[in-house]
Amino acid sequence: MRLQAQTALIENGFVHIPETAPWLAEYLHEMTVFPKGKHDDQVDSTAQFLDRFKKPMPNWEILLSFSLPISLHARRSP
Repeated sequence: MRLQAQTALIENGFVHIPETAPWLAEYLHEMTVFPKGKHDDQVDSTAQFLDRFKKPMPNWEILLSFSLPISLHARRSP
């Protein structure tokens, strides 16, 4: 599973999820019932984002300057 490859980032506190957001309840529900839930779109997109974020990319600082629903606090080498 793609999400299983990202659990270390989440469990070690490198992923910040806001305390309040209009989408938060639905998002957390989908994440917690996965893989037995009816939907997995947000789980898949989260796993894909975290996988791509770990890979070096040019100008990644630009991505960090935007306000994202999920922000990573991990240090990355350029």
